[in-house]
Amino acid sequence: MATENRDGLRRAIAAILEESPLALAELIERLDAGHLLEALLDRIGRDALTAVVSQEVFSIDQCWVTGSGVAGRTDALLDGLVLTHRLSEEEVTTERVRCWPDLVVLDWDADDGLELRTGGQLAVELEYRGTHRDGSVLCGPPGWLHDAGAGDLLAFVRSEDAVGVEVVGTAPSPDQREVAALRAGVESWLAAGEGDELAPMMIDALVLDPGSFRRAVRPLGELAVDAGLECRGFSFGRRGEHWSTRAERYEAEERREAAEGLASCCRERFEVLCDTFVAYRDGEDFDPGAFRSDLAHGDVLAAFANYAPSWDALLGFAQTLAETAPGDARVQFLLGLAAEDDDAVHAEARFRAALEVDPEVAPAAEALARCEIDRGHFDAALALLARPGMDPEHPTRSFLEDLLAEPAPFAGTGRNEPCPCGSGKKYKLCHLGSRRPWLDDPLALVSLKLSLDAERRQSFINLVYELAEVAGPGVSSDPDGFPDDRVIWDLATIEAGLAEEYLTSRGALLPAEERDLLRQITDEPRRLFEVIDVGHEDLRLREDGQSNQTLALHGLRVADVSKGDGLLARMLRVNGVPSLVGAAVRVPASQMEPTRVLLRQGPGDEELARWYGELRRIAPSVAGAGHLS
Repeated sequence: MATENRDGLRRAIAAILEESPLALAELIERLDAGHLLEALLDRIGRDALTAVVSQEVFSIDQCWVTGSGVAGRTDALLDGLVLTHRLSEEEVTTERVRCWPDLVVLDWDADDGLELRTGGQLAVELEYRGTHRDGSVLCGPPGWLHDAGAGDLLAFVRSEDAVGVEVVGTAPSPDQREVAALRAGVESWLAAGEGDELAPMMIDALVLDPGSFRRAVRPLGELAVDAGLECRGFSFGRRGEHWSTRAERYEAEERREAAEGLASCCRERFEVLCDTFVAYRDGEDFDPGAFRSDLAHGDVLAAFANYAPSWDALLGFAQTLAETAPGDARVQFLLGLAAEDDDAVHAEARFRAALEVDPEVAPAAEALARCEIDRGHFDAALALLARPGMDPEHPTRSFLEDLLAEPAPFAGTGRNEPCPCGSGKKYKLCHLGSRRPWLDDPLALVSLKLSLDAERRQSFINLVYELAEVAGPGVSSDPDGFPDDRVIWDLATIEAGLAEEYLTSRGALLPAEERDLLRQITDEPRRLFEVIDVGHEDLRLREDGQSNQTLALHGLRVADVSKGDGLLARMLRVNGVPSLVGAAVRVPASQMEPTRVLLRQGPGDEELARWYGELRRIAPSVAGAGHLS
């Protein structure tokens, strides 16, 4: 569906829902009656319509779809909302009111804060205290609570982007309707055995009963109890039911993935380590000696290394271990692992220290190999990955073996024969000892290092899946179903910010020239170029709208690009030579104007992925071959 069609559909959805919430089936009927789904139905069947329209609603600011499939406008539902909170002595003294749980949706759609009717700004200061407490607070101008005292019931009344704050002078209103609405929101949002934060249940409640919470009733936390909920940390689940919080489910999934392939004895030790680490995060004491013993068992260290870095507590945990065993190789490795994304040079030193103590700590060798790759020491990295006990099928090892096996320039030439480069010298005195060409290409080196770093990150894998889903059907995948489309990978790496993360976390290990080049790559937007001439292995381009400036690209294998086509690409001058960075997309002449409109909007990764997917569907034979390499 073209961008203008999608924008028109979203405007129609927002206008329909402004009247009142609607079940998705009713919303689809209204859209169908207005002939607003024709472009969508050109590419999907009716059996997929509900899921796709639901996604479109969710993508619209101020719109929401309940777990039971009812869509509504949150801006309309929050206008006139009344929430209450009982003040504590500390809140009166500090003039900082705790948001959780009573006021969690007060600023739901107000990223820049809310105006107080009496003047000044009401802002939320986010503060998460560990995994189990939300300490976020509402802050207003000095004196904003001067009429209130400890124990008072305070009413917060939304009116568009403003809030009135007043003390409830009499007993709160009857709240049976609000309890019933909240109970409906719970049943709509919460799956069996699962807990969640209160906010989405409350938004579901408002969509299902827009007339609820329009008067000062008891605080939301008290109503939640009457609605059959119980609290653990800052999550709520059904009382009397065994349920897990979102954080617990995430943690369990992290464990499962990290333990995949472990033998049963290692798995038992690994589970003990994870339980100990979780207890430490929650403030409990642990036995460092027992932990180190389990860490040294089989492949447990490697599994724990895959599990622990996602948790901010790893550094403090490793430091606690180091207090009792500062020279332990595995502890040194964990200290490096905890520092890797903030201080790569310090992490590198820790990894080296671990291997000096025990050369057989395989995860330390793998981590140090990453550092050697960043520094450009590919032979040293391969030597680390080829040590005894290392995985012979490690993907980076296989990649480096293939890369370093690439022949030197003019391989096969006799030592005493003239060098094929045309210098007039003998081969042995000219190119025989030369480095491989790509080792002297800073753009190739930066691209290689960036790609290797991205592929090891779970965040990259998640982004690739997400952007491929946004692009829709037609994005190519490998035999295992993982999207391997170069454009999608490029969007995940650069537009989605992973290149910036790589520069921030590991830039200190890169040579200065590559570091500067990476900054240029992250700063340079994609531009639209017009193809004005095509040769066998070169292109002549003119930037769209710049009639007097042309540039030539040489040494490219060009796939199905014709004169008059467009090329959406990121272009840099490296050593004065125009160079293509990453994947480029060929844009047929018929799509040049829609692409110009898109670029004027400053699109991000998702907008570009959606545009790319639409381009493939409009002209699959063109867009599918629209890469240059």
